[in-house]
Amino acid sequence: MKIKNLATIIIYASILFTSCNEKKDNAEHIVKNKAIATSKASFKAIPMPKKLISGMLFPTDSIIINKWISNPKYNNVKAGHFENNPEIINHGWDIWEALTAFTSETYDNQKLRRFETWYTPEDIKGALTDQLLNKNKITLKNIKRTRGKLKVPSQFHTGKGLNTSTGDIVSFVKYDPSAANHIFDNKLFLKSKLNAISKSGARFPQIKDFPTSGVVLKPIFDPLTDADLAKEKCSDCYKIAVWPGEQNNPERKFGEDAWNYFAYVTLTGKTDKDKSIFSVNEFIHFKADSTIAKSRNIKTGDFLILKAMHVTTRETKRWTWQSFWWSPNPDNPFKPSTETIASQRPKQLDGASKHYAMSIAYSMVKPVQPYFGGSGKNANSLYAYNPYLEAGFGPFQVIKDDVAIGGTFSTGNQFVQAYNIDQRVGNQLNLFGMQTNCMSCHGQARYIPGITTSNSSSHLYITNQYFDLNAPYFKNNVKLDFTWSIQGNLIDDKKLITSKNKNLALNQ
Repeated sequence: MKIKNLATIIIYASILFTSCNEKKDNAEHIVKNKAIATSKASFKAIPMPKKLISGMLFPTDSIIINKWISNPKYNNVKAGHFENNPEIINHGWDIWEALTAFTSETYDNQKLRRFETWYTPEDIKGALTDQLLNKNKITLKNIKRTRGKLKVPSQFHTGKGLNTSTGDIVSFVKYDPSAANHIFDNKLFLKSKLNAISKSGARFPQIKDFPTSGVVLKPIFDPLTDADLAKEKCSDCYKIAVWPGEQNNPERKFGEDAWNYFAYVTLTGKTDKDKSIFSVNEFIHFKADSTIAKSRNIKTGDFLILKAMHVTTRETKRWTWQSFWWSPNPDNPFKPSTETIASQRPKQLDGASKHYAMSIAYSMVKPVQPYFGGSGKNANSLYAYNPYLEAGFGPFQVIKDDVAIGGTFSTGNQFVQAYNIDQRVGNQLNLFGMQTNCMSCHGQARYIPGITTSNSSSHLYITNQYFDLNAPYFKNNVKLDFTWSIQGNLIDDKKLITSKNKNLALNQ
């Protein structure tokens, strides 16, 4: 079919466009003549607590969570399209409290919250590369780590000529110890491993499921630099854009540059809400070390504030999904959060953690549909997105001469449409970033042999809709258990070994 060929053309084009970057990324992971430091870890990765603040166990049994999800009492979300089940909402806040709780670990003379102690993809890639090239027996818990290197979120690279209005925000992915070890032990960042799975003979090949304790995060930070100083407000005030809400118009691209709504962060002064001035202590934050500074061209010691965080846990087959962002009015946050969601924040949250709003969805649509053979036909949309990540996204703008121009969801949609799958939920066709659901989108994570690159241009994002876990477009692809970050951190291990052998030959 023409549209199927078009989708393939777009992905191949992305490969040509990004191949140089991919080669550069691979080169960065070549370890020359010495192992990475493994004598003593800089700080320990602290796992999730076995009991959450509400008393629920972690991981919570999927039978319990699925009962919450399927409770018909909370199926009527037609008016707002946002989660209204108090048990699901409470669980989201339980997870947030655990993630943001301070630990006894420190780094660069700064106390670390639980999520800050976790592993980044670079930690795992470094260990895998060392193991691959130097034949070292290595474990993640012994590697020497820093906070990691911050990058522009991968979502902002998807689509050609896309204006997403990213502002200055930067991010990295974080894995709890069980998720990190799952990737490391199963070598899921190695292309050769995924290629082998693709040749297993399975109609719908997939990686080994993550453990139910697995947690994956995407924290988003905003560096406070001299360019942000707003001395007209106060001597050390930094101007930041903050989410103004959907303004009753979710069917549009609404990126940060269009918000025109600001707050001011003071490093030494006190909060004055009437002037929209907030102490830095009302944000989760840290000071940049030399590694962070070099990765973002900022100064060592500059403050970085947590603007937002995507959070997912493998407690259910389709994972749980909650997303958080800083709000100047956390008691009455704008959509996609609600007063109902805010009212269930646990009192144990510290002052900074309390300043974040949450959106949440443990199903794609309501009523919840089965893993296989479901439909969005008689369902209602359930939206869960992060304003700092998805609000600026939209569909393709033009198709001309068989080329899609722009659009975060262009290629993903075309893969679905190639099989004449109805993407509507009820009578609603969701097209924009403010009409997304984390589960719908992350469920598309897959490795297509010969096509997928580590660059996010080949991420196949979609808006809120139901999809079957054995949808025909998954055939002969390797499903990545809802984890886009595997695709985004692939190592071409065969090229690495070849490159090392060439270097050795040259040095002889």
